[in-house]
Amino acid sequence: GFDDDDPPEFVRERSIIVPIGEGKYVSIPMPLGFHVIPSTSRILTEWALSGFKDTTKRFGDFAALFADTFNPIGNAGWSMQTLAPTALDPFAALAENRDWTGKPIAQEDFNSLRPTPGFSRAKDTASEIAKALAYWINRASGGTDYKPGLMSPTPDQIDYLIGQVTGGVGREYLKAEQTAMSAWTGEELAPHKIPLLGRFYGDTTGQSSEATRFYNNLREINLHRSEVEGRRKDGGDVAGYLRDNPVARLGASGPVQVESQVRKLRQAKRDAIERGDTARVKEIDERLTAVMSRFNERAAALEG
Repeated sequence: GFDDDDPPEFVRERSIIVPIGEGKYVSIPMPLGFHVIPSTSRILTEWALSGFKDTTKRFGDFAALFADTFNPIGNAGWSMQTLAPTALDPFAALAENRDWTGKPIAQEDFNSLRPTPGFSRAKDTASEIAKALAYWINRASGGTDYKPGLMSPTPDQIDYLIGQVTGGVGREYLKAEQTAMSAWTGEELAPHKIPLLGRFYGDTTGQSSEATRFYNNLREINLHRSEVEGRRKDGGDVAGYLRDNPVARLGASGPVQVESQVRKLRQAKRDAIERGDTARVKEIDERLTAVMSRFNERAAALEG
């Protein structure tokens, strides 16, 4: 009953997945090295069941699987982190904006020509320590509440670096802090942020999963839009491209409106957290999940 990208690839690659209903699952870690055997069969099976679509992506999954197997600390699959010396992996990860699981580390600016301060792009589960550091680093380097300074990291980038420096103990401490803060503020906590338990349990229906799909869909649609605009300009086959890539029909206005709505809801949520209005925070969380879920369903329907 899961979508093609659920659970995330890094979970399927390293664990036996046991569905327990309503989009939730238990993940049983497999021994590193030996996990290549079932993962090889799984990738081939998924490729066949999809009608042999996305051949390039499937071969990329193979390359990532074997590249990661021979790197005991993990490297986000086949990426710049595979080639970089181990000591530089954290900086390569920040440059690529991908952690060892392949998940985005930080929320990027939707429009690179209109940069925003890093502290304003904190994910819901960023630690309070990192949020404070991101704010003061931005201010100290010439930024304001509306304009990024010379240095303007996001709280999630700071959390990532803290986790790399302090190791597993530091990462579990940050998870504990984030769990405590979510209970205090009323924010929804992603399962992978729960200390210890997050390694063995997941949920594909929560806000974190919907957000991942939402931003992946936005990036894909923007790529399609560039292709369509280029073909129109050069007199290429636009109709044929739209026929082969139905999701490209969403165009520009729909995604922009939805992204603007999500951004406004996140700002309203931050305001509610500052006021200590936990009921309002939970209400906005539900609306955020619903908005992103509807957009994801619309994109999936077109793809289908």
